[in-house]
Amino acid sequence: HGSYNHQNDLYQELIRTPLSFKIPSVNPKKIDSFSQDVDIFPTIVDLVGLEPITQFQGKSLKPLLNGSSKKVNEYQIAQKGEGTAIATFRKGHWKLIIKDNNPAELYNLLIDPVEKSNVIDVNQELATTLFEEYKEVVDSFPKYLNYDQPLLQYIDEEKRKRLIEEGYF
Repeated sequence: HGSYNHQNDLYQELIRTPLSFKIPSVNPKKIDSFSQDVDIFPTIVDLVGLEPITQFQGKSLKPLLNGSSKKVNEYQIAQKGEGTAIATFRKGHWKLIIKDNNPAELYNLLIDPVEKSNVIDVNQELATTLFEEYKEVVDSFPKYLNYDQPLLQYIDEEKRKRLIEEGYF
């Protein structure tokens, strides 16, 4: 698509990256399953044996690492909020690209893995269904819109202010 960064797009060549964990005494294996950046921290917490934190948006991938064939994620979301707000919602081999909170592009990655043929015009119903599912998933995530609400117990006031100043909240 002629772009080398996430400036305005979230096509596969920009967002599909390998995720690797090196776990002592576990043999390497390739797992073909949906994962997301938000799954990394819950996975690490689970691997070291700590209790999950209720504010996690992601899910632990430990079952996959332990050989489970059951999916951890039925979907995959990528988002970019700076400038033009864009997101992708991938389910199965379908990928919906959302721009300014509207379905904009739809690709069947099974037959079009390089996303050259936008099929949203002939699949409006599917695009709408995927968009509604995307909104349902995103709306279910914990939100931190009130900067005065307490965060995790181990984040003191100084750290909270620094996180806000650095744009994390």
